Amino acid sequence: MHINGNIAKFTMSLKGGKLPDDFSATINVTMDFTGASTAQLIECCAGGSSARVKLQSKLRALKPAQLRAYELEGYKTTFVQVMSSSTVVVDYKSALLALTHDEFITRVTTDIGCNEDQADKYYNKLHNS
Repeated sequence: MHINGNIAKFTMSLKGGKLPDDFSATINVTMDFTGASTAQLIECCAGGSSARVKLQSKLRALKPAQLRAYELEGYKTTFVQVMSSSTVVVDYKSALLALTHDEFITRVTTDIGCNEDQADKYYNKLHNS
């Protein structure tokens, strides 16, 4: 683990949970502790909960393709977000990168309102950058 100010960087291995038996991923995580209260930090340290374990549980609920994208790009989050009971918030680009070509075309034409040719160009640009 590397700590610089309010930022912690570490590597996380994922397997098990709802993931396929033969799947594993190793993701470089950047967790920002900015905005975390002293009470939240104490609760995490002394209350028996772990931000790392909570993040692993949340990430195991994602599709393997999305986790593969995070293996390439890394994963950025905040301590406050991880410790909340909500699901992991995924940035739009990472969500798109995890989709198959057909899923991507459907999603982008629906979300943005472009035609299939434009969506295909965007797919190629995103996957070749």
